[in-house]
Amino acid sequence: MEIILKDRAVEVAVKDNLREINLGPWEGKTRQETALSHPEEYLAFWESPDLFQLQGADTFQELQYRVVEEFDSIFANGKNTNNLVVTHWIAIKVALAHYSSTPLSHLSEIPDPVNGGFMCISKRGDDVFIQ
Repeated sequence: MEIILKDRAVEVAVKDNLREINLGPWEGKTRQETALSHPEEYLAFWESPDLFQLQGADTFQELQYRVVEEFDSIFANGKNTNNLVVTHWIAIKVALAHYSSTPLSHLSEIPDPVNGGFMCISKRGDDVFIQ
């Protein structure tokens, strides 16, 4: 966020609901370490996110609920305004899945957001538009 804003005088609000998925015992581990320590969960994480469960970690459903809750709050409180939202890869994908009515079981069908990229999500009435 600091890189994007540079020296602009912009009000910043940090929202806990936009944090990345909490992976509990996997935090700080490599993919190889997690694949070895929890092979079934690792496979579900990458291939069946709707079934992913790991003790101490967020599920994709929990992540989607809190991220969408925050986006909906931004939409409701920021009518007719532009807001810059900076968040993380999986958080973005689950929000896009929600707003495009894509089941979490098909999350891999949503293109990965570009690191440091921009996209526009707008809401008019009950309709959400993703560009």
